[in-house]
Amino acid sequence: MAFNKIQPEQIQMPTFLATTGDFHIDQSTSTGIDLILSRDLTGNFSFTGQLLFNDKEVFGTASTGDNSFQTLSGCVLLAGSNTQLAGTNNIGIVANNSTISGINNIVLNGDNIQFNTGSESNTSLAGYGITFAKEATGCVVLKDYTASSQAVGSPHRFYAKFASGHYFEEGPNYFSNNASFGQSGIVSGNLEIQISGLLTGYDIATIHDVTGYTTGRFVDLSDAQRVGGIKTYTDPQYFDSGYRIPLWAGRDMEPKLLGQMAQSGETLLVSNGMAWYGIAMVADP
Repeated sequence: MAFNKIQPEQIQMPTFLATTGDFHIDQSTSTGIDLILSRDLTGNFSFTGQLLFNDKEVFGTASTGDNSFQTLSGCVLLAGSNTQLAGTNNIGIVANNSTISGINNIVLNGDNIQFNTGSESNTSLAGYGITFAKEATGCVVLKDYTASSQAVGSPHRFYAKFASGHYFEEGPNYFSNNASFGQSGIVSGNLEIQISGLLTGYDIATIHDVTGYTTGRFVDLSDAQRVGGIKTYTDPQYFDSGYRIPLWAGRDMEPKLLGQMAQSGETLLVSNGMAWYGIAMVADP
């Protein structure tokens, strides 16, 4: 039986069409078909594997744990586990065991962080156990990974909570408004108060109190003064200055040795047996 070879030009090639225009099809060659991507792709795409650019994963979500987020609402999760994103425009970056709702809220490297519905424009920078109430708006929290928790309720606040302390190094620190300290503090350098200052519940000693001298003039210390000396009685407030004076008392003006005198700096101190009073000593003109 004779065999007849069929030449390529004797075959009618099918016509390939790209109705979307996304591909350019070149059938001019007799040995094959060229498919050329001519513009951006449009439509719905489903990837069962990883989406890679230059061998790198585009969005790195956690390989373990259950994550849930709605991309149609502008939510994005970049790495994390057991995290649920709801609301609008919420972002989790290395967010674990967290629930992020509300609007425009962000978690960065956080664990067990919760944003309640209604919270808005808040940021959690690291930490563990932070809860943003629905009233929270525009707040920022920095926290450590200790088991302690931090609740955020009032709007427009900054929270910093670290068990080992907070350190501000280099450069000055400015507080444009009031600064409140819940407990005692230590000032290692000079403390300067440019306007009036108020101390409640504690005594403070100044140069005026110690020497009775301020701004180039002597000041009369009319209030009771404490004077050091030799304790001679069981009363801890009673001291003997070593210089006794009579105290005239009674209808007959009989002297009683209850008064004392002492000197502290440029101030003469006189005691009536009950309290000390200061009198400034001024040199004769």
